[in-house]
Amino acid sequence: MTSNIEMNDCLKNCSGNGKCKLINNIKYGCECNENYAGSSCEINILPCWSNPCKNNGSCINNLNNRTYTCECFRPIKEIILFYGQNCELKKDICENETCSNNGKCYDIENKAECKCFSKYYGERCENESNEMKAIKSTIKITSILAIIVLSLFFLTIICIDISNLFCCNQQSTKSKKSILIRKDIGNFKKLAYVADHYSYLSEYD
Repeated sequence: MTSNIEMNDCLKNCSGNGKCKLINNIKYGCECNENYAGSSCEINILPCWSNPCKNNGSCINNLNNRTYTCECFRPIKEIILFYGQNCELKKDICENETCSNNGKCYDIENKAECKCFSKYYGERCENESNEMKAIKSTIKITSILAIIVLSLFFLTIICIDISNLFCCNQQSTKSKKSILIRKDIGNFKKLAYVADHYSYLSEYD
């Protein structure tokens, strides 16, 4: 009776992964199938049993050396999205997406999607709104006018400097002429004085 109970328990407790056998003609126990262990054959000793591959990666058992290899999930065949020994790392899907420099890229369900800045639209934010075009046109016209005004301002300053320089040169020339005239007059007076003096002396000779 006891043997029948032990055998029934053994058949129930081998987890479907082994066979119930009489051990040493004393009691019944589980003889586990290949790749299973434990008193009830409840432990799978294959490396992939613990599901080490993350992010929907597929685990491949290497039975020769009891190791495993993860084949990472690819939502699109051409794109390697996950990588690492256990596919635990994820590639930056926005790495090469600039959104035309008019928006910001977000990872939405493993796809790169652009959220456009104000006044831009399009799948890659490549289009400008009419408002943005008007703003850019206004900025361009304002810049041109500012350049013209600055150019005229500097040109006016240059003209004033040239005019002042010309006037200074004229005044300098006039001053030099005035000095020369005064010198000439002084020399003439000296000559006249000398001439008068000699004339006076000749009267007494």
